[in-house]
Formats: sequence, structure tokens, C-alpha cells
Amino acid sequence: MKTRGMGLWALILSIGLTMGCGLLGGQSPSPTATPLAKTTPTVAVTPTPPPPLPTTTVARPTATTPPAPTVTPTRVATPTPTNTPQGQIYIVKPGDTLYSISVRFGVTVNQIATANGITDPSKISVGQQLFIPTLNTPIPEAPTPTPSPMPPATATTTPGTTPTAAIPTPTPGTSPTPEPTSTPIPTPTHPPYIGAVGYGMQIEPGNNMPLALNMLTAAGFGWTKVQLRWEELEPSKGNIQWGLIDSVVNAAQARGVNLLLSIVTAPRWSRPGNTDFSVPGPPANPQDYADFVRAIATRHKGKVMAYEIWNEQNLWYEWGGRGGRLNATEYVALLRAAYQAIKSVDPGATVLSGALTPTGINDGDIAYDDVEYLKMMYNAGMKDYNDAVAAHPSGYNNPPDDDPFNKTTSTTTFKGHWSFYFRRFEQLHQVMESYGDGDKKLWFTEFGWASSYPDPAPSGYEYAGDNTPAMQAANLVRAFEIARAKGYVGVMFVWNLNFAPIAEATDTYAKKAFSIINRDWTARPAYNALAAMPK
Repeated sequence: MKTRGMGLWALILSIGLTMGCGLLGGQSPSPTATPLAKTTPTVAVTPTPPPPLPTTTVARPTATTPPAPTVTPTRVATPTPTNTPQGQIYIVKPGDTLYSISVRFGVTVNQIATANGITDPSKISVGQQLFIPTLNTPIPEAPTPTPSPMPPATATTTPGTTPTAAIPTPTPGTSPTPEPTSTPIPTPTHPPYIGAVGYGMQIEPGNNMPLALNMLTAAGFGWTKVQLRWEELEPSKGNIQWGLIDSVVNAAQARGVNLLLSIVTAPRWSRPGNTDFSVPGPPANPQDYADFVRAIATRHKGKVMAYEIWNEQNLWYEWGGRGGRLNATEYVALLRAAYQAIKSVDPGATVLSGALTPTGINDGDIAYDDVEYLKMMYNAGMKDYNDAVAAHPSGYNNPPDDDPFNKTTSTTTFKGHWSFYFRRFEQLHQVMESYGDGDKKLWFTEFGWASSYPDPAPSGYEYAGDNTPAMQAANLVRAFEIARAKGYVGVMFVWNLNFAPIAEATDTYAKKAFSIINRDWTARPAYNALAAMPK
């Protein structure tokens, strides 16, 4: 879900849907039924302010943390300058800063500011067009904030053991292999990850990734998820901008952190001619996506432990717009091409199906219910083209042990449908078992509880006002306990670690509310609790 957090219902609110009582007990509505909407509560609930939080200083990374590794991506020699400036146009997106944009394109903040006549680099707006000059300049090293001193990290936890496992043999496809050779796929030096529960957090790479990785490992976590927007990294076919990709991979490698790359959003040049360009969507030809992920797997073989193929493809604004565009068969074609491409060069990488979002809607236009869409994916042949299944279980304002028949809170919103409960993942695994796929792991590539307290809840995320920071901490720890007891859950990625420092004042998409640190990089109670949690 890019940088917005768990926010489907905010969009549904604008569409004006209403909740249907026929959704109780996990039953999906018929196409003619009124879809379930995640609407603004009609019953006002004022949460009781929590007791004052402890004043204990939180463990944070030491000021002597080594700087980010300097990355020198391969570049094409710059031709002799002419009077015509060379470059490309970039549209500013939510969460962007001039610094994160400069890292993405391998230029400096000053170069972008000069090219666009920007006098104050801190003032850019969503939707603004920026000219990005093409220059053969080094990628600047990320500036390191100077937080107050804290005890240094002493250990990095490696999640689970990795038993030897046979690699699934992909079904031969029609896509060309990257090298003109008939050499068979080599035996991997490391098999896909099938170990016990792994501990991960999602990181925004443009917001001081080295410091974020230090905080992650100081908490005893060994995995990070980074989402890459393909549309920003390959402006034309074969013209891959390696700066951001290289810096992310090398930073995780240097810190000894396992890396999951979630790769989303097709470039404009690859989209279908009749697509809705106002929202992200898939390419017309799945092979274009496969070529891109194969290039990453070739360049960084053995360094990227896992790939997630797309994100929330059961939702209209992640899969090309409305008008009946949602299509599980088309998604599985993309998954198949990507799986075969990655395995052809790095058979030991773990390939995940894209995580589905729990929507509570099953109209085939706005969204498909995640349980129903998972069945569609299996019917389209998904089983042979992934090593694990990804999910986004969400808790809203419900504790992780609650379900539609077990309510332990005084809140009245987001009740009644399994989509609103963390334990929704149990039903997803039941689908896996019914299709003979129960031996695979179910990964949580995004999960969490938003807590805006004591600030007002961000618009569209009013439920965040029901969760105190102490509740957020307790719910996250309990979620790990529940998952560990299941035996079939793989790596779990908390959404999110370091999005709060770059969140807008209005906290668009609840980036700050979901974060486990504050704007100034000090820890929230959730970070403390996760660091102290047995692993």
C-alpha cells in the first residue's frame, strides 16, 4: 500500500457506500448487494484518555552508527553537453521530499532545485512537476540526524532456522531467458525462506535508511520491507535508474538485514492504451514487469532474499481503475512471468504472491473480498508460481484476539465483518489448505494498528483515535504471539518504522499514526514493546 497505510475505507467513504448486514460471519455480499463501506462512525465514541505514559528513555540507535554505504551505480557516460538540457519530468507524490527524489534519480537536491528555480527545498507539493536533470554526479550520502544519545545495539536477531527444501520447478513459459544459453537453472545456495516466524518492519528508504536499519536491528528484528515503484525506476524500456535500488540493497546488506522488495506500479509507457492513468495499474504485457524484476535479481543475486509481486491487486486503485478491471487471471499471468524470470537467475529467492487487502467488499469493481479473490487466484493457477502467500491482516480498532463474535472493546465501528479483524488471516490459510497449498507459509507483508492519540485522528482514519499508544504496543506484541502459535506464518512486517518523520502535518494516509516512532525519531511505546518482546 505504498506510503498511505491501511486506508481503503477512506476512499470508500467518498464513494458513499453503506454497510450491509449480510456480511456478518465472513459471508461476502452478492454482486447486487450493497457493498460494505468503511464509513465514518455514526455513533460517536470518545475513548478514555490513557494514563500518562512512562517517562523511561527508549533505546535508540547510537550516535556513532556508521554512515550509509556509498553506492556508485553503473552509469552511461554523459555526452558532451549541449544547449538543450537533458532530463525527465517527475510528478511529486505523497511523502516525497527533494532529498528522496534526488536519491531516486542519482542527482543532488541542489541540482533539482536549480533546474526548477526552487528557492526553498522544503517546499514542494503533491502533483507538482519537476524537471530532473540527467547528470553524471555522485549520489549524495544521506544526512544523519543527531538524536540524543542512547545505548548502542548489541545484537541482531536472525529469524528462525532455514531448513533445506526442494525448489519448486517452474512450468516452462514462453518468455525468453536473459542469456542465450540452454544451461539449466542452478541449484540455489540458499533455498526460499520457509523457517519460523520472522520479524520485520517496513522502511521508507528515502528517510535516512541507515538510521532506520539501526533502529530495526536494535529492536532485535532481522527483516525489512521496501516498496519500489517501477514507474519511477524505468522511465523507458531497458533504461533502469539503479541509484535507489542499489542504495537500498547495499544498505540492507551492509547491516546484515534480510530484504523483501515489493515491486509495484507500471510505468506509463508499459500501461494499456485504455488505462486510467490517474491510478496505478499493471502493464499491458506481463513480460515487461518480468524483465524488470529479472534485471534486479541478476544484478543483486543473493542479496535480495524475497520479492513480493505487486500489492493489493484486489483493489481498484492498485489495479488500473474501476469499470470491472479487476482480474485474477491477469494478475496470475503477471505473477507467473515474474516468478519464472526471478527463478531463472536467482532460484533461491523467495517469491511471494502480492498481498490482498481485507476490503469487506465483493462487487468486482471497487474491490473483491480478499478471501474470494484468493480463491480466484488459485483457480487461475497461482499455486505453481509462488513460494509463499502474502497477506495484510488489519485490526482497525479491534484487539488481535477479537472476531465478529467476540467483542472486548467499547467501540462500535468496524465490527461484524471478518475483514476488520486481525484473525482474518486464519481464513486465508484455510483457502490455501483447501487448494492443497497449506504447507506454504503465509507472510504478513503489512500489518499494524494506527494510534493518533493524543493528536486528532487523521481524516479518513477516525478509528486511530480509539487506539492509545499503549494499545498499539500491546496489540502488536499479541499479534506476534498469535502468529507464532499457528506454525504456518512466515515473516511479519510491522507497518511502519520511519514514515512519521516525513508525514504531512495532516498525516495523510495515517503514516504517523501507524508508525512506531515519533517525528523526531524517538520511540513510541510500540517500539519499546517490540524491542522487549521475546523472539
